[in-house]
Amino acid sequence: MGLMDIGTCTFCSTDEETRDPLLLHCRFAVEIWDRVKQRLRIPRTHFNSWQAMIGWLLQQRSPRRRLLSLIVCQATVYRIWRERNDRKHGRSPTRPLAIFNKIDRVTKDILLADGATRGVQPYSPCGSSIAKLS
Repeated sequence: MGLMDIGTCTFCSTDEETRDPLLLHCRFAVEIWDRVKQRLRIPRTHFNSWQAMIGWLLQQRSPRRRLLSLIVCQATVYRIWRERNDRKHGRSPTRPLAIFNKIDRVTKDILLADGATRGVQPYSPCGSSIAKLS
């Protein structure tokens, strides 16, 4: 069994293609995270590591806030990883805004389907569909 060759980031071709650079540090990922953070009205803190992101999630005191944060973080990581795989397999690149719109949509769908909207009110400035915590 040989060692796995770690290439460069699929998005920026600069950093190593490992978890933190790919999902948190790359310009492409940062642009998506900035949109997510802006929509959720949370500080634009930069997660400098996976552990820092997990720590931030665990600090959410309100159960509703924690649920929304968990859903959005999961959807964001999934979409960035899926875009990486799509590009690796020859699909055309998707712009960060389009990826953010998918995150936005799936977040709303999960909240509505899960019945988790008790205490979470629809929120849509500038066409947003992510829910706002009350």
